[in-house]
Amino acid sequence: MLSRFSSEILLFEQPQCSLASVLHDIQVREELVLHCDTLAKAKDCFEQSLPMLAIVVITEESRAQELEFIQWISNHRHPTAILAVTSESNPEIAAATIRAGATDFFNLGTENAPIILGERILRAVALINQRTEADEARKPLNDDAQSSYIGSSQKMVEVAQLIVNAAKSNASVFITGENGTGKEVCAELIHKFSSRTDNKLVTLNCAAIPDSLAESELFGHVKGSFTGAITDRDGVAHSANNGTLFLDEIGEMAIETQSKLLRFVQTGYFNRVGSNQIENVDTRFICATNRDPLEQIQSGKFRQDLFYRLNVIQIHLPPLRERGDDIVILAKKFLEKFSEEENKSFKEFSSESIDLLKVYSWPGNIRELQNVVRNIVVLHDDDIVLPSMLPIALIKEQGERRKERTINQNSSLARQYKMIDQIKALNSRASQAIALNQKDVTTVNTNPEVIRPLGEIIDESIREAIDLCEGNVAEASQRLGISASTIYRKIKS
Repeated sequence: MLSRFSSEILLFEQPQCSLASVLHDIQVREELVLHCDTLAKAKDCFEQSLPMLAIVVITEESRAQELEFIQWISNHRHPTAILAVTSESNPEIAAATIRAGATDFFNLGTENAPIILGERILRAVALINQRTEADEARKPLNDDAQSSYIGSSQKMVEVAQLIVNAAKSNASVFITGENGTGKEVCAELIHKFSSRTDNKLVTLNCAAIPDSLAESELFGHVKGSFTGAITDRDGVAHSANNGTLFLDEIGEMAIETQSKLLRFVQTGYFNRVGSNQIENVDTRFICATNRDPLEQIQSGKFRQDLFYRLNVIQIHLPPLRERGDDIVILAKKFLEKFSEEENKSFKEFSSESIDLLKVYSWPGNIRELQNVVRNIVVLHDDDIVLPSMLPIALIKEQGERRKERTINQNSSLARQYKMIDQIKALNSRASQAIALNQKDVTTVNTNPEVIRPLGEIIDESIREAIDLCEGNVAEASQRLGISASTIYRKIKS
């Protein structure tokens, strides 16, 4: 099963264990297994081989040594997946191994254990491969510059690679994403690792500038060009010469200003407000918006020609809720950072707190997560972050989701009960119709004005039953107590 596996596996187990034979049975090549039976030998072997995967067999008698080895590997710089394996049924062992740093845990008492163990080995290796790819993609991005880009989700691996590639070019970059996803940090990284890094990164927040002043902020003005222009002033275009101009929230720029920006982007030439003197600069453009640019183009709020001029390289930053376990990785990073700043003793989140963090929708994305963790650290002090320390918004949203699920379930039950009652009523009416068919109708009621034809009553009951059963003839026939062929015959007639 695993004959294609080509990396070395470090196996640490006590002499009385027999996992090596299990590995042989699932076709892990023997020459790839580095078998160690003492802690010292395991550490030495690890240092020499730096394997991609370490399998640690946990026993009741020597659990302390095995947990120590897991902790030692997890603190090592080399990325290694750690699979803890045991034959013990004690649930505390699983929790202890994960706390120590194990990537995965497996109980050999599981049914079809060898097959599942093989799958777990492949999964552990795939996980470490993914993390290694993420580290390689982010290698040019040093840690102190990019807290938003920590994590190993596939989406962020792709973003990191785009940043690296974009930094090598002078092409314009268009960044999209919700508020708080790290668009400004993305622009800073592109500039930092570009050939323009020795010059300025100049930022203009288009949403914070009144339309009447936008042109002046972009290109500058001369004294007396408008009321309040008491001196000459440089714009961001001049300041960004030989550097990078970051136009944040460009979707908020007035359409009139966009036409003048287009000329500048195309030619590099501009003139200050109130001046006929043309200036020329060499600048690289990076833009960002939290809106959908194509929707803005369709609604006439954004020039299509400007968009295609700026959208040479597009980078979309995913919302935090779509980044999976990156939420936990970021939260732990922020916890470590803020605990050190505030001189607090927090070390980790409880499993219940982690569950709440992972299911919360994070409308404010990374910025909101950062503020939540800072709030926890400032207002509390403990070793572990408990659910009671989390802001009420996280707890409230979880409660509202449960309430909504309950309401939906109750509504579904109510619809089912209503359908049952209606079917019962139809059954009763159909029974009455059949009874009428078996006796002289005139003996039931001598008033001919209230007598309906029997066929009409039966047809109506059948139609209503089919509607209630949403077109399912078989179910309708079962509920009415008649055959499906009878219903089909009635439909055709």
